[in-house]
Amino acid sequence: MKKLLETTTEKDPLVTAYRGAAQTIEAIYVFWPLKKLDYLKEGLAVIASAINQEPNNLEIRYIRFSIVSNVPGFLGFGKLLDEDKPVILAGLLKRDYSSISQQTQIGMIEYMLKSDDLTDAELATLNKLYSTIYKKQ
Repeated sequence: MKKLLETTTEKDPLVTAYRGAAQTIEAIYVFWPLKKLDYLKEGLAVIASAINQEPNNLEIRYIRFSIVSNVPGFLGFGKLLDEDKPVILAGLLKRDYSSISQQTQIGMIEYMLKSDDLTDAELATLNKLYSTIYKKQ
C-alpha cells in the first residue's frame, strides 16, 4: 500500500492522509525505538498536512484518531486526540452518508466506543447516535 501511495501523483487530501497512515504503520515493523518514532512522526506530519487542507474531513480525522489512540500516551500525542474528537463527533452527528457510507460510519462509532480516549459525555453521545442509527437499519 505504501509503495502504491508513494507513486501516485494524486494531491487529494484523503490520499495524502492514507499515505501518512502507511508511513505510521511502517513503525510497527522497525526494531529500533527511535526509528519507530521517526516513522510515526513523519506519518503524522503527512496526515497533518491533509488536515490543514481539509480540517473538517471526517475520514482524515478518523484516520489520525485511530493511529494516535494506539500510541503510548507517554509519547505526548494525546493533544491530537483532543483536536480530532470534536470534528469526528460533529461529522458523525451530521449523518451524511454521501462520501462515507452508513456502515463505515457505524464501524467508526464502534471503534471509538471501544477507545479509552473518550469522556463520559462523548461516550454517551456516541452510544445515543449508535442506537439511533441501528434502529433505522
